[in-house]
Amino acid sequence: MTAEHQPRFEIEDIPREECGVFAVAYTGFLPEREHDMVLGPVAYQGILGLQHRGEDGAGISVYDSFEKKFITSKDKGLIMDVFAGGRYAESFPRGKVALAHTRYGTGKKSGDAAESARQAHPLGGKNSMFTLALNGHIKELENQHKLTDTEYLVELIDQRMLRNGEDFRTSLLATLRGLNGAYSLVASDGKSLIAARDPWGFRPLFQAQKDNHHYFVSEDSALGPFCDTRTATEVPPGTLVTVPLDGGDAYTENIYNVEETKTCSMEFAYFSRPDSSLHGRSVRQVRKRMGEILARGEDPDFVASMVIGIPDSGIDTAMGYSNATGIPYERVVTKNPYVGRSFILAKQALRAAAVKLKLNIDYSAIKGEDLVVIDDSVVRGTSGQIYIQELWKGDPRSIHMRIAYPPHAHPCFYGIDTGIPSELLARKKNIEQMRKYFGATTLRFITNEELWEAIELTPVLGGKKGVQSGGVCTACTTGDYPTAGREAVILPLPSMPK
Repeated sequence: MTAEHQPRFEIEDIPREECGVFAVAYTGFLPEREHDMVLGPVAYQGILGLQHRGEDGAGISVYDSFEKKFITSKDKGLIMDVFAGGRYAESFPRGKVALAHTRYGTGKKSGDAAESARQAHPLGGKNSMFTLALNGHIKELENQHKLTDTEYLVELIDQRMLRNGEDFRTSLLATLRGLNGAYSLVASDGKSLIAARDPWGFRPLFQAQKDNHHYFVSEDSALGPFCDTRTATEVPPGTLVTVPLDGGDAYTENIYNVEETKTCSMEFAYFSRPDSSLHGRSVRQVRKRMGEILARGEDPDFVASMVIGIPDSGIDTAMGYSNATGIPYERVVTKNPYVGRSFILAKQALRAAAVKLKLNIDYSAIKGEDLVVIDDSVVRGTSGQIYIQELWKGDPRSIHMRIAYPPHAHPCFYGIDTGIPSELLARKKNIEQMRKYFGATTLRFITNEELWEAIELTPVLGGKKGVQSGGVCTACTTGDYPTAGREAVILPLPSMPK
């Protein structure tokens, strides 16, 4: 997808999602009286560590070995609300495999409670025994028969199993081999736990094993309650991993190959927890390196007296900037942890109100100061305009905005919702116009080359195994879409349920 395709994006506001997945399987043997493991609370704890990746809905599925079926509970809202602070998770039956998902919905119906509950994962087949949860977006499956991309993927697999008499793993692998898109998914048919990551590695996925427990999770930091997170390894892009529940050895199959992997660069800048790792590198250290690189670009006569980080993702970058320049970092802006991410709210008015609720400023600390304000990125620009206006109320002498991500000028088709493309601030304004829009004294962004440099120059964590090689995706800033040129092959459904 190149620049010549961009005009049609002005009228598209396609449903996309940034979510989190977790799965656990127990492959050991227990006394008959104990039958299986209690995995509902494990799934709850695992997905709770991924709450930042989605606040619209949550779900857990456990396979009941006695009843030979999946028991699934899901609903709209935060994970703690859906599962009553974990109490409901204890009511799941014992089992050998559990899947969990946290989601936020986008698009025209994202605020519809019924739609949020219906589209929550995990999702199961209507005719065949399986369930799956997905983080990402498969563009060619969207709006098929008015289904979400994941709902249609489930229908494709379900119908293929019914039509061809294939087992779940065979149908899943064959279906994925015909698709493009960005996904990390976990799935099960009650006989095995399966995890798959798209060939470009857009979305993160990790695996770990301890005491006959096998884990798959969107971020390694969420494994803290179960094992040493340093033992987790990235699932290689373009692979499907199968863990038999009968105790057999896990094995890996190839989906298809691409020339170069392209992990989402926004995972480093914004989405991932700072205590997570990607490419074997600490996300926190990458963000600090971004700050160091931003500091390197200042003019010799640049003067400032205080560095401020916009919570949460801008804090580590601000600390890196402060360390490199010697300008003291001060925690002037604090965040209300009970207000969700304004970036993913559906309406502009709601986003503006959420920013004012979310960010609180110590005005007394900034009077007469020359401020450097570090933020992780600019998408629509709502947050930036509001917090700059609020900072001016403290009567600083100047406010210099520094952004640790290049300007978003193109829509994402790989799992991050940026809303209507025409809402992207960088699509409507140049840097000077954006500076005036924000009301800042100066404005500067990190470049794509500097972003890549920040990732590459950050040392690999000691002892980190299975480090993924390859590049990062910057389609949202460059318009260079990695999947361009590869045609998807989607077999039509012979029939659709009414």
